[in-house]
Amino acid sequence: MTKKVKRKPRRRVNKLKTERARKLKELSLRVRERDKLQCQYCGHKGKYLSCHHCLPKLKYKQFMYDDNVCITLCRKCHFCLAEHDGLKFYAWLMEKKPEIWNYCRERIEI
Repeated sequence: MTKKVKRKPRRRVNKLKTERARKLKELSLRVRERDKLQCQYCGHKGKYLSCHHCLPKLKYKQFMYDDNVCITLCRKCHFCLAEHDGLKFYAWLMEKKPEIWNYCRERIEI
């Protein structure tokens, strides 16, 4: 008697999600290269850098793939500033990166 093997159903891949992931990865690489693989807040150079969107992706979908609204942050700064202390991050952005702040401000009402 042969034993039947249960197969897992094939998972359908949502093409829109994979396309979005590919575009975001390309954006992240461009932004990190532009910022010379360095955290723009603390100056850390390393492999654990991320691309932070200064405008929330879900609220401002039209700027999701725009290099000019992104900045490179290390994991620590990304977690501490962007996720938990938004006011401190925006104050720093206005002072140290006015070109990014002004670009964002021109496109939305702040």
